Amino acid sequence: MLVNLKKFYEENPATEFVNKRGETHQISGKRYSADSDDKLNSLQIKHRKGELNLYAPVETYSEKFTHNVDKRGEFISATPIAGTRAKDNLPPIAEQWKREFSRQLKKEKRRVKDG
Repeated sequence: MLVNLKKFYEENPATEFVNKRGETHQISGKRYSADSDDKLNSLQIKHRKGELNLYAPVETYSEKFTHNVDKRGEFISATPIAGTRAKDNLPPIAEQWKREFSRQLKKEKRRVKDG
């Protein structure tokens, strides 16, 4: 017998759940909707609209330059060296956020431990 899970859960809403440690947690019954979430930043909103992929690598390029200076050693201009341009992609934005969050969390744990 096939069961329509969506219909089942709508008719039988859970009020609590038990995690792996055996702790019981209450469920509020609130439904999350990213469309009405006012805490999303501008990049997350663009991702929701399909204008930006937060999980794709960020396309970047690097290039070497020659620097022109005057007799006193002060900068005048810079020109790219031909043939030195190379693709040098950054990790996806979501990955950068994840790494930054981990870094901040470790920093906070050290501060609390030392403080």
